[in-house]
Amino acid sequence: MDINLVFIVTIIILIMSIIVGGLRGFFKSSLSLVALILSGIIVMALNPLVTGFLRSNTKLDEWIEGKVAGMITEEQDLGINADGDSVTLEKDITLPMDIQLPNGTVLPAGTVLPAGTTLPKGVGLDELLEQVNENLSTAQQSKVIESLPIPESLRNSLEENNNSAIYKELGVNQFTDYIGSFISNICLNIIGYIVTFMIVFFALQILMLVFNVVDRLPIIHGINHFAGALLGIVKGLLLLEILFLLLIPFTATAFGQNVLGQIENNAFLSMLYHKNILIRLLMMVVGKTF
Repeated sequence: MDINLVFIVTIIILIMSIIVGGLRGFFKSSLSLVALILSGIIVMALNPLVTGFLRSNTKLDEWIEGKVAGMITEEQDLGINADGDSVTLEKDITLPMDIQLPNGTVLPAGTVLPAGTTLPKGVGLDELLEQVNENLSTAQQSKVIESLPIPESLRNSLEENNNSAIYKELGVNQFTDYIGSFISNICLNIIGYIVTFMIVFFALQILMLVFNVVDRLPIIHGINHFAGALLGIVKGLLLLEILFLLLIPFTATAFGQNVLGQIENNAFLSMLYHKNILIRLLMMVVGKTF
């Protein structure tokens, strides 16, 4: 198991959660956890309004869609620039359209070009790549989805919703547009969820001040703080799941890719990321909008 910076930060968060839980005691920690859960319930009711506001008044959805589209295009890249004037294919491709070479030769749609083939720059490779992405088979689409650096539950949801009915709901016609729009919608919900959650949670924390008296009872002081430390583990894990949830909108950025690489190289972190309970709950809520 790779011990990296993200793993070290994770362990520090868990240790700090145990220490804080022990210092605060079980009563205050449990009430704080109740406030956490209550915040989640309230947020589920308010989240559609916040998400709608973000979609109408910001360009976050467009930015996310652009990042996702770039990530898919990079994954499906046809080849490398050999000398600046030509491109050497790194994989076999089947031409989805006729293309004309600079010497006048026409390669008809359906022609299979094996890996290693060198094409001159003038054949319109950008258009060819766009056409290839638009004509991916079901198996190829599944492969693209599987390669995305997102939680397993989100990949499963992309697979399940990859159909014409959802395309119509999202207002898209192509696979790459579907991926961008779907993930953008999820990310907006995550951002809206986190913003609303923090506001509601801190508002409820103010109510916790009245319970300071309970911790002063000498009979239950020791048990209270030991149980609080145990509860701190639960709260620490929940905090980590929230942080991993926040990471999803940034998966297509350099920072996100760096963090995800460290997560995937550590079995414990990978398990927390891909089995995130919060993303599963969010998918249940968001899934009802399709």
